[in-house]
Amino acid sequence: MAQLKKRPKRKPARATARPTAPSAPKHMFIMGISVPLRRFAIWLRARVQKFKGFAYALESLVIAVPPYLVGQYYQIDQFANSVRKDWPVIAAMLDHNIAVAVVLSGVWAFIVLSIVRGLTWLAYDKPDGWQHAPEILLAALDNIVGSKEQRFSKHLKTVRELPSTPTAGEVFGFITQPSRQLDELILGVYSTFDSLLRKQESEKYVLKVNLAAVDANCNIGSIRVHYPSNLPVRSSIDMLNSRNSAMKSAARGKRTIVIESTLQEVARSKGSFVVTDESRADENGSLICYPVTHDALGGMVVFVISIHVNKPWLFRQKYAHTYIELLKPFALRINLEYSLMALKEIVQ
Repeated sequence: MAQLKKRPKRKPARATARPTAPSAPKHMFIMGISVPLRRFAIWLRARVQKFKGFAYALESLVIAVPPYLVGQYYQIDQFANSVRKDWPVIAAMLDHNIAVAVVLSGVWAFIVLSIVRGLTWLAYDKPDGWQHAPEILLAALDNIVGSKEQRFSKHLKTVRELPSTPTAGEVFGFITQPSRQLDELILGVYSTFDSLLRKQESEKYVLKVNLAAVDANCNIGSIRVHYPSNLPVRSSIDMLNSRNSAMKSAARGKRTIVIESTLQEVARSKGSFVVTDESRADENGSLICYPVTHDALGGMVVFVISIHVNKPWLFRQKYAHTYIELLKPFALRINLEYSLMALKEIVQ
């Protein structure tokens, strides 16, 4: 069986703060804008999926061409005179708003990519009750940062009371505690999904979140963190590395696995779920396995986050994009802690 670290039970920090409901006129205005925008985004997504190559080429042109043309306008007199002749309104705007045009050229790519990301978010369906997912995610991330800040402040107070000043290495060794921070991050994943599932499901459920370490050969090496701490992974490392393991499939394929019903997945000839104990063969649930890739290591998968709930259909494949976007901020911070672990191993 996997060697699991025992940790004291902790009550998950749930993001209980809810945004203040907007006033009726403002709410009606937002709804009036968001509905047609979402319809447009869904229509646009269908066209992009049908003509992917053309859509990507068009996106590149929209990002690159306007800043290039503005630069040519201010640098080449012949081109500027041609624009003044053929498009006098545009030329007048550029001549009278030079600073604005130059600044917009610098941030144009960011503006376009932000619009694309916003439309992408609108185009994909979201589970019922997940409209406030960004606020809940932000609250969970704030809790993680707050925990780290408390640890730093406590150490600062301790250091000031010491008779001698500690070395830089001693301070670095204390403030960089990646294992502890990984615990906080997985707790954050748990609290985020728990808060959202409570809006989606009224009946009781059992939610479990695990962080599995992955080696260079895409094999599951160990379970670094599991939450709640009193519900460890019941599968052996060998079973987690079997061909039909969802964790293994996510690590090997570098893709997010969403299993709506584990019972149905087991019944498939080429499913991505394996029953590790015959006594639990009739248990059903939903599962997400998200690979954490490290860009500095050539996109190697270093961890897999698994999120399991003991009720089927709570996670749906059609919402995969929502789950991915929700887990990306946690993956970024997990990669940071992975880098800190590697640096500590090098210096020690």
